[in-house]
Amino acid sequence: LALRNHLTSLLPPYMLPSSITALDELPFNSSGKIDMPLLKEWAGRPATEQPAQTATESGQTEQSAAKPTPAPAPTPAPISISAPVPGLDKVPGSTSLTISDILQIWSDILGQEDLSADRSFFEQGGTSLAVLNVLSQYFNRGCTMTMAEFYNAPTAAAQARLLADGSLTENVLSQAGFLPASASTPAPDSIPVSGSTPGSALNPASAPAPADTVLPESFIFLSGATGYLGAHLLQYILIDQDKPLVCLLRDGSRKRLLQRLADYFGAAWVDANTARIVVLQGDITRPKFGLSPSVYETLAKGVSLIYHAAADVRHFTTGSDSSATNLKGTEEMIDLALAADAPLMHISTTSVSGDYLKHAPDQPAIFCETDYDIGQNWEYNNYVRTKFLAEGAVLRAADKGLRAKIFRIGRLVGRASDGVFQVNSESNALYGLIHGLAHLSALPLSLADFQIDLTPVDVCAEAIVRLKDAKGSIFHLVHPQTLPLAQVMTSLLPECRLLDDHAFLRELSARAVSPEDRGILAPLIEMTARIGRDVALIDVSSELTQEALSAAGHSWPANRPEVVLRAFASPPTVKKGGEPHGK
Repeated sequence: LALRNHLTSLLPPYMLPSSITALDELPFNSSGKIDMPLLKEWAGRPATEQPAQTATESGQTEQSAAKPTPAPAPTPAPISISAPVPGLDKVPGSTSLTISDILQIWSDILGQEDLSADRSFFEQGGTSLAVLNVLSQYFNRGCTMTMAEFYNAPTAAAQARLLADGSLTENVLSQAGFLPASASTPAPDSIPVSGSTPGSALNPASAPAPADTVLPESFIFLSGATGYLGAHLLQYILIDQDKPLVCLLRDGSRKRLLQRLADYFGAAWVDANTARIVVLQGDITRPKFGLSPSVYETLAKGVSLIYHAAADVRHFTTGSDSSATNLKGTEEMIDLALAADAPLMHISTTSVSGDYLKHAPDQPAIFCETDYDIGQNWEYNNYVRTKFLAEGAVLRAADKGLRAKIFRIGRLVGRASDGVFQVNSESNALYGLIHGLAHLSALPLSLADFQIDLTPVDVCAEAIVRLKDAKGSIFHLVHPQTLPLAQVMTSLLPECRLLDDHAFLRELSARAVSPEDRGILAPLIEMTARIGRDVALIDVSSELTQEALSAAGHSWPANRPEVVLRAFASPPTVKKGGEPHGK
């Protein structure tokens, strides 16, 4: 119980282990390494069947009759799916799924027999991927729930109450002619701007300091280099600058960084540029990145320009999880920039514009580069909330002398040069939508005119580097020409059908029954649940940015969805190669 309570204070709910088994010691194989296959085998057994082990003189393990002691669960006894507790199963007035229905769906997806109605889905073995499968099953039963609602009500009992009045109606798509970028989950208005948010999930007192790294005398500093945009930023920084580039990585793995760069640019490019890349192990959520005083002093003395691209881009996480990376990490970068008297290039998102004005939800508005807080609903999910607060920290520091620029990024898509998209494409919301529509080869009529911006990652990365010396402090890096979704889909898939909303919903429901289709369609189903709930009435303007780019000799290429979305209509693969845009 003490261990689980300790983990609860450090980790978001979805990362908590569903069970804990205490072992006297870890098992080792004949080569002296931890016996991972044996651990996995034990993990799949009930606790009462898991053997303990004793170490032999050779370091190998022998199984004994003793059993490991499972950690006691801190929650009430689980409710059996086959025998629901009287009075708890049916929510009064419900016409939707019962608690037993929900638990049965969870059981089928998680492969567990006894689940509790009052324990979080994530405490019982659930993952974010499993959530999408659950939402698909709800959809098949005629109920709709967004991922944000699932995270806010992660128990079966809470979801049964939420679904009591949430039956899906066939006209849900016809209620809107748009698709919002993310779900709206308003939070309290009084959110602390800085100083009171939880810190890193890693305990600074117990975490070991990274080994000291020899840094160059003068260099550029980059966080988030293994990310999709970060990797392309790294490429253009090396093109723009002759100085070495120091990349901050939490695990300090140079091998992992170089492999990611090879995924995007090829091994030959990595071989040609690896000598200029220095990896520094450090954690942006810890004070001074967890570095030793001497290394931090050398870092502050040698850095001449900082690009901060590291971020937790998940829209649905706990507040502490996102704040540690997006807010605390930015505050640490600000401290470094001030100590080094170095300019800070802060990467943000156009999503901070929100969807509507809180004081006038039905009133259209324009969000331009000179705007920050216009009364928009910036609290609607943890990613947007923490990125908004991070911008606030940068702006306040700029008022006190920090030299900084903020780059708000639009919907990143594949490279304009060759269409290569991010390695972990399944985690991208736009990919989930378009890939699902392509799988159906159909588009609902109500979404045909939905305008979408397609921002090629290579063009965006080059623009950031070119604007580092431009006039102005905030830039909106979005393709100035939006395209209707119907044009996007027919460019990718000429045979894509335009269906009326009722016919689309019927086909989506029929196809989602298949387990093979369900995984592909799950993101589309989740997005369908949000249509009509969150009207996006705030338009993002990029006029000032276009003027600055023109002055810097940079322009956006013509929109070619058949190129930049090439990976969206086919299963994700790791692709290599590609030359810098415009080079």
